[in-house]
Amino acid sequence: SLARTSSQPGKTQTSEDGDGTVPGRFLHVENSGDRVQRNGVQTGRIYEKFKGKPSGKGQVEVMEKTYDLAIAGGGPAGMAAAVQAREEGVERIILLERNSRLGGILPQCIHDGFGLEEFGRTMTGPEYALEWIKRVEEAGIEYHTDTAVFDAAAVSRRETPQERSSETAPAGYRLKISSPSCGVESVFCRALVLASGCRERTRGQLRIPGGRPAGVYTAGAVQYMMNVQNYLPGRSAVVLGSGDIGLIMARRMKWEGIDVKMVLGERASGLLRNYIQCIKDWDIPIRFSHTVVQIHGRKRITGVTIAPVAKDGSPDLEGSQYIRCDLLVVAAGLIPETELWKKIYFSEGKVPCEIKSEDEISTQRSGVFVCGNVVRQYDTADEVSASGRRAGRSAARYLEKQLKDDMKVGVSWGLSVYQTIFRFTPVVRANIDVVQLMGGTAWDDSYMYGVQLILSFADKVGGSAKMLHSPLTVKTRQVH
Repeated sequence: SLARTSSQPGKTQTSEDGDGTVPGRFLHVENSGDRVQRNGVQTGRIYEKFKGKPSGKGQVEVMEKTYDLAIAGGGPAGMAAAVQAREEGVERIILLERNSRLGGILPQCIHDGFGLEEFGRTMTGPEYALEWIKRVEEAGIEYHTDTAVFDAAAVSRRETPQERSSETAPAGYRLKISSPSCGVESVFCRALVLASGCRERTRGQLRIPGGRPAGVYTAGAVQYMMNVQNYLPGRSAVVLGSGDIGLIMARRMKWEGIDVKMVLGERASGLLRNYIQCIKDWDIPIRFSHTVVQIHGRKRITGVTIAPVAKDGSPDLEGSQYIRCDLLVVAAGLIPETELWKKIYFSEGKVPCEIKSEDEISTQRSGVFVCGNVVRQYDTADEVSASGRRAGRSAARYLEKQLKDDMKVGVSWGLSVYQTIFRFTPVVRANIDVVQLMGGTAWDDSYMYGVQLILSFADKVGGSAKMLHSPLTVKTRQVH
């Protein structure tokens, strides 16, 4: 319904059949292209896509690459994790972002209040994103935009002939990614950071009765339309949700001339500063313990029915009221993007479970870390960045503890050593020597004795077994 646009300021846009059912206008026609200038920072397509090398058949040839650390999500948490990991000494890092630019949702957040904790000054969302992008580029971190991670699997063995013949085949996680320039690729990583953030809860998930007219949007969609696309989505609005994004968008719409009828919410759940600056200062009506119980309209929304919410959470229809509007903005909470986490379990034939993280960084999966809003909802972007830094630091320490090329590993014997090797995830490294620390000739319970244990461990790491056939102990600094 938004296909036909106007080339004149303030002119009403119409749908393709010309019935005038889509009220709205461009905010600033001179800035209505792909690049939008806000406070000296572009919020449109400002970063180039990663381009592959075309092959002779007109397709893109992409080589499989191996990384120490892969980060899914290029928002403030993902960028902070990448920068911190590089500062901790991790070399091979790849940062993957499905949007056309790094920053996550920050480029569409043109209000200020960002950066007070991280940079010591207040800045807008695009400015805050740009500061982190500079840090990523200065650190020489490889990042791909327009790249979606659509699958993740745990790699516990060498599967293909190429991997079986390779001395550097990784054990960790395999990601399937896709981009317009390179198509579908596989990326291997020894550690994985999930910084995929959240998605908004929609009207359908709230099960609000009514038809499916145009004019019902999530708060993030309205924010993108206004701040990036320069489109005014309606003339009179009702906001469902009293969290920070609902309060901020109520002020933003009022600023651009939209008649904000009221903000509805169960309780005051946003920051106090947003309540004062967005509601009180702009004199926007707000009703707590109220919700939308009906959406009216066929082609375009014409109004909503609201009702108070009883103590048991059910709406009190006797106190319902009809509010005329042509725009309903749903700001009813966020849902963590945990699909990649679930796919790791699916790859092993297991039923996915929820992310369990005592420190909000590490998980019950070895080598998988989480940060940002994928694990909990933070109040500010600075807190999200701090979470990313902790995840990057934890991933770096995890990688430090793993086997590296040219190491000598000593193996003793016994039930505990056997259990450790039995559960050890195979990982092939170059020039690994597995040295038997204690020799012996006994063969009872041989599965837990030195000879069998070092043969088993050497096979799992692709190393050479150095056995001792007599009962003696080795003590040397050259054996780790």
